[in-house]
Amino acid sequence: MKQFTVDDILTLRPCGWDGVHNSKNYTHERLNELFAGRKTLTLADVVDMQEVLPVDVVWLACHIFTPRQRVVFALKCAEDAGISAWEAARAAWAARDAAGYARYAGYAALDAALDAALDAAWDAAERQLLFIAETLEEAE
Repeated sequence: MKQFTVDDILTLRPCGWDGVHNSKNYTHERLNELFAGRKTLTLADVVDMQEVLPVDVVWLACHIFTPRQRVVFALKCAEDAGISAWEAARAAWAARDAAGYARYAGYAALDAALDAALDAAWDAAERQLLFIAETLEEAE
């Protein structure tokens, strides 16, 4: 499996990469804390870290995956969530349209719906990230 260093992650410019360490930003200092003395990590290592938010794990994965791996990841997440690729595409278009209408109708209802959908999506994404990370490790 591909391994990466603190410098590899900083090259991707994660949130706060050039800012002040505040326990949320991914500064050089915080990344060193997360690496906990290890020189390299794998994606599977990061998925297992409780200190890293799921949204940040997905961000990292999408930056280190190849375009083909990103497509497989998206399709596997949709499949895991119980929807077909066609339904996922329709949902994405509907969410985009709803976001446009929300400017005029208010954001509360959209936020509530998106929060529920995101919770399910993060669970599916985490399962699929582990699956893909393990699959990549076996392939190498």
